[in-house]
Amino acid sequence: MTIPNWVKKHRQPKTEIKDIGGRYYVYEVSSVWDADKKQTRKVSGKIIGKITKESGFIKRESYNMLKVRLPVSSKEYGATILFKALMGDSIEQLAKFFPEEWQQIIISAYARLLHQSPLKNIELHYEHSYFSEEYPTASVESKVIGSTIQLLGKKREQIRRYFKSIKNQGEFVLIDGTHILNSSGAELSEVGYNSKHSFRPQINLLYIFDKKGQSPLYYRLLPGNIREVKSFQLSLKESGLSKAVIIADKGFYSKANIQELEDSNLFYIIPLQRSSSLINYQPLQPLDKKKLSGYFTYAKRTIWYYQEGKVTLFLDEELRLAEERDYLSRIESHPEKYTLELFHEKQHVFGTMAIISNLAKSTPEILYNQCKSRCAIEQLFDSFKNLLEADRTYMRTDDGLEGWMFVNFIALSWYYKIYAQLLEKKLLSKFSVNDVLQRASKIKKLHINDEWYTSEITAKTQKLLASFGCPVT
Repeated sequence: MTIPNWVKKHRQPKTEIKDIGGRYYVYEVSSVWDADKKQTRKVSGKIIGKITKESGFIKRESYNMLKVRLPVSSKEYGATILFKALMGDSIEQLAKFFPEEWQQIIISAYARLLHQSPLKNIELHYEHSYFSEEYPTASVESKVIGSTIQLLGKKREQIRRYFKSIKNQGEFVLIDGTHILNSSGAELSEVGYNSKHSFRPQINLLYIFDKKGQSPLYYRLLPGNIREVKSFQLSLKESGLSKAVIIADKGFYSKANIQELEDSNLFYIIPLQRSSSLINYQPLQPLDKKKLSGYFTYAKRTIWYYQEGKVTLFLDEELRLAEERDYLSRIESHPEKYTLELFHEKQHVFGTMAIISNLAKSTPEILYNQCKSRCAIEQLFDSFKNLLEADRTYMRTDDGLEGWMFVNFIALSWYYKIYAQLLEKKLLSKFSVNDVLQRASKIKKLHINDEWYTSEITAKTQKLLASFGCPVT
């Protein structure tokens, strides 16, 4: 029998209404993953009250757990359906591997990416999102979600299985890590040197990207004072990926690290400091292109190169001119630090980049593109950290850190899904990821006369979302 609208309007999240003999009773309801049917299954719980036409909802006196929420007449809709459209496969896998937590993971990732939300505010964003209609039984109160994050952090094996379920295109880049500040007492938090040239309590985050598919595949948390080759070996073993190329930063190079990479049969590309004694600048003093090995084109720019053993020196002349102009301007603005004499000494290094690599069969052009892929990933990750405010965490336990990083990993995956679509559709010159999120979030669902209606949408936003396979009408 159909439940009348005057009854429906009293339904609260995490409940269901049952018609028993013409009377309407309210029960707790939750969902679990049915492994056989490969879908969620509704589970009814305790009776918590009844609904009458005269008095509305009447709570059962012995039941004190229901949190009655004020009705919300307008809910964010566009970003919600964009998330579901782009992350459909991921949602299915999350439900498979985390049958008890999958809805909370999705809602938390949504709140993180769209609102940079801390744990305590996730419930607020859930209530004002259409996810509260899609997943009405999700428990996202701050204490519950905090406990869920801790529990999730204990499930590294399920997290690993989720990683293996991610589809990839087979070109992997293993980045040696980025730092996440933490001063809240987690065991993984150790004082370590970071790219900001400071020693701070931090955690190192190592990750693997699918370069071709523009998506993250794997992460691993390490103590802030660890940057060892062994961590690469263990990470590759856990991830199950064997073709990854390790692209470290300039600070990673040392004879010991190179020897250990070689002994471990790991492929690597490592940029060198311009002051490294491994680099032969002689062909550039003075510049004689006859002495160089050749050139190729990258992003409509000519890149010259010179190879000597495992070291390749690249020269970008446009970058050289830009660096020369910058240095000469500094002579005028900061003569105490920059002089023409020093300019003459340094001029042969302007516009150069040198790398050491054991990818013997790769051409200089491939090596250059691989190295630049790290730069692109780092730039995007920096943008993500700024957007998500994920450059620090206050989790007090390692389990909390693990669970929180997995939620952020899901948010990062969504970020990259949007980025990859913009890249594929050649829309990056017009829209950023944040532009897409903000435009989508302006689309609302309005509750009018007990029915939900989609708000007005600009033609530009409608066309943009349609390009993501997410038409809104």
